[in-house]
Amino acid sequence: MARLLITQLQAGMTVTEKVMTPRQMMLLPAGVVLSETHLATFRTWGIRDVMVDAEDPNASAQPADATLDSAHEEKIRQRFAHVDISQPLSAGLLAAALKNGIGKAQ
Repeated sequence: MARLLITQLQAGMTVTEKVMTPRQMMLLPAGVVLSETHLATFRTWGIRDVMVDAEDPNASAQPADATLDSAHEEKIRQRFAHVDISQPLSAGLLAAALKNGIGKAQ
């Protein structure tokens, strides 16, 4: 099991804990096999990371940065509003910005 950022998730992985929105609405129960539709839904709802049974034992689990407040996270996400996050490079840049709190002092 590993907690992966949504940019690291792949269709076919199995969710090992229920997936909740920031407002505590359940999106998926544990045991569901992820599809591309699930991944798109996570992006829509602002899900940052999910516990999965990673098929790749070398998958790099990176914990979400718990110190990033929601207002700052929203500012970062607004910077990516016109970017196609389904593209791996764009998704990686967003994940790095969120992880490192890019622009936090601004």
